Amino acid sequence: MFSAPRKAVFDSSLWKEKGGDVDFIEAWQFGNVEEACDRNFRYGSLEDDQILRWVCNLDWRPPGYPKDKHELVGKIRVIICERSRYDPLDFPVSRSIFEKVEQAFHLHPATLPTFESHAGTFSRYLTFCNADRTKLKRIAFILKAPQKREIANYGLSLSHDVESHVTTALLYGAEVLIRPESEIDKRSVEDRPQRQYERRFEPRYTVPALLDLFRNAIHAWNHPLLLPSILLVHHMHRIRAFTNYGTIIDETLKIERELGVTKVGRNIYPISDRKGRDLRARAEELTVLINTHSTRILFTSRSPDWNLKCSEFTLKVLSQLQPYLPEQHEAHHELKGLLEFNLGFAEAAVDDVANVRGRMALQLNVLYNFVAQMDNALNAQLAAAAGRDSTSMKILAFISAIFLPGSFVAGVFSMSMFDWQYSGNDSGSSRDSSSGGRGAVVSKRFWIYWVIAVPLTLITLLGWGFWWRVEMRRFKQNFKAVMSDTRKEALELEKRKTETESKRPQHVGTTRLQEELV
Repeated sequence: MFSAPRKAVFDSSLWKEKGGDVDFIEAWQFGNVEEACDRNFRYGSLEDDQILRWVCNLDWRPPGYPKDKHELVGKIRVIICERSRYDPLDFPVSRSIFEKVEQAFHLHPATLPTFESHAGTFSRYLTFCNADRTKLKRIAFILKAPQKREIANYGLSLSHDVESHVTTALLYGAEVLIRPESEIDKRSVEDRPQRQYERRFEPRYTVPALLDLFRNAIHAWNHPLLLPSILLVHHMHRIRAFTNYGTIIDETLKIERELGVTKVGRNIYPISDRKGRDLRARAEELTVLINTHSTRILFTSRSPDWNLKCSEFTLKVLSQLQPYLPEQHEAHHELKGLLEFNLGFAEAAVDDVANVRGRMALQLNVLYNFVAQMDNALNAQLAAAAGRDSTSMKILAFISAIFLPGSFVAGVFSMSMFDWQYSGNDSGSSRDSSSGGRGAVVSKRFWIYWVIAVPLTLITLLGWGFWWRVEMRRFKQNFKAVMSDTRKEALELEKRKTETESKRPQHVGTTRLQEELV
């Protein structure tokens, strides 16, 4: 079933013939030994010529305790490989060595396809000794954390032999081992400045933190789900460090302070008036900043979601394995308490990330509303200016309407077909004699101009007023028609919704109240 996807990933992966970063962990659980020491725990690095000998368990003997005093009840062997690239997979061993590791450690064929996943996944596979599934032979468990460099990017594949209580596992990921140089970051560990969340919690690299968790769980060394459980706890620590003390919360506070509208928690600070005026000019920059940080939060949200689901899945597998491992009752309850404790932190982390995501959505809405308010204010100013221009044009049009009939009549009377000039024998005109016969002449027919111009002006103004009333009435009728159509559509939509709800199938059976009424 898994041979085809395994072969595809196997062929696309990069393999090193020499010079890789490979470490190992070995632990032996002896009866009545309650602490990890040099006699039951070993951690170190493997050279190229030592990998196969260690994998095949040649010349690697346990320090051990006297058999007459301490009985060997379990064993764990973990090979750790550093990942120096993000895509494709690259291993610090050769193809042949990896195949021998798969064979000797009984790793499931889904290991490589799982390690290639970027979004994170988990699975378990059970092998039984008989067809009726009453006796369990081997347990395989694989998990891969979501790819998030600030949190974790590793995977674990283990196989546990139920009869011998031997767990063999492969831990593979980026920055799991402490190495001075790598293709990801060639600066030395001492020279690289630690981030705030790295100083607040465990070191940046995975193995040192895992070793501390591993040494403190000696009572569960022979349990198949010990390694997945402590890896989930470590992953949860990294999530809490990154979300509560790292880039996520720092960038969120920075954006809230840039907008200057949130004054709660750590954002109690004076808000300057100049910042509000600068927001309009920096709207594009702030939009890019908020959307970039929101995308970062979305990528981060995969990690607590995966941890929550994987913790629930591991608890479910733990309950499924309990009937097959009755002798590990104490380890079972210890791991159950650890996973339930981690599950509570995972739920809180999911809520924290959702809270930060909501805060960013709120800041984006505030920015949009602020820009919209400024645009509305600008539009209001433009509308006011347009209103003033429209008023001026109306006044000019009204004045033009007043003088237009008079101008028209004057133009008609000035045509050559009318002779209004003074003549000596014209008895229809008057002259001012005091000016020596050269004064202004006013025709006695001047009243004709006013008789025609004044009524024509009144008719023009009345016609303009009648047209204005007709247009206003037509506008109101059209507006009422549009509102009526909108109201009808809303009523029809509500009616269809009611009909749809009434056609839904009713619950079978009767309620207690219906039974009493019957």
